[in-house]
Amino acid sequence: MVNMLILQTQKERSMKLTITNIIERCGGSKMIARQCDGLQADSIRKWVGNGIPEKHWTPICKLHGKRLNANKLHDLNESIRNAKQ
Repeated sequence: MVNMLILQTQKERSMKLTITNIIERCGGSKMIARQCDGLQADSIRKWVGNGIPEKHWTPICKLHGKRLNANKLHDLNESIRNAKQ
C-alpha cells in the first residue's frame, strides 16, 4: 500500500498542470460552482479555452490544494491566451 501511495505521488508530480486537471482535482464543475458565488457549472467549461478568471482563484486554490497558487494560475492563463494569438 505504501508503494501505491509513492507511485501516486510521483504521478501527481509529473502530471502537467492544465485547466481540465485543475477542475477534476477540485471535484468537478458542480463542486467549483458551489464554492464560487454566482458561478454556474456550465460556465466552467469556458475556462479550458479562456483561463480561470482571477476572481475565482482563491476558492480554486483552496479546493485544489497540492501547491496550486495564484502565480501558477496566472502562468497557465497567460499560456492559454498566448496560444490563441
